[in-house]
Amino acid sequence: LETDFKMDLAQLQHNVTGLSEKKNRSPGKLRELSGECPENWRRFEQNCYYFSSESKTWTNAQRACASLDANLVVINKLEEQAFIKTWLQKKNRWIGLTDSISEGDWRWVDGMDYTSSVKFWSEGEPNNKSDEDCAEIHRDGDWNDLPCDFSQHWICEKPAQFNCPSCSTSAEGGK
Repeated sequence: LETDFKMDLAQLQHNVTGLSEKKNRSPGKLRELSGECPENWRRFEQNCYYFSSESKTWTNAQRACASLDANLVVINKLEEQAFIKTWLQKKNRWIGLTDSISEGDWRWVDGMDYTSSVKFWSEGEPNNKSDEDCAEIHRDGDWNDLPCDFSQHWICEKPAQFNCPSCSTSAEGGK
């Protein structure tokens, strides 16, 4: 029993030493663990945001986001809205909100519940004035509904990547 304990203790000490050496060799790895965003994306909390420099229809903007493993932005709270507003660059931009499936039944592209989510519509919006089924965020930060075939800038959103190449080894052993 004492021999088993000493072997276990020696193995633990070896593991701790190895981890300390890895930590000292890789200070840059900590940045990877903090959640990085791709180049030209902006970070807010645990998400990354891409503010396009070109214009597309709402559907093509969502496709462009999907090609980047993202969605058109889904605004969950006031702080996120405030962050986005600071990066609008005086441009109206598509957000991931549409009622194109059923008029008046607004839905976020990621399935988040619209009825319980925060809303920042301009006064009198959404109004479906001329078959307006897609949502934009105005350069002033308020939302407006607009025909989906209009071409304008957009915002993509995706989770920040927490890369840890050395974490791929299972800590659970033979389970």
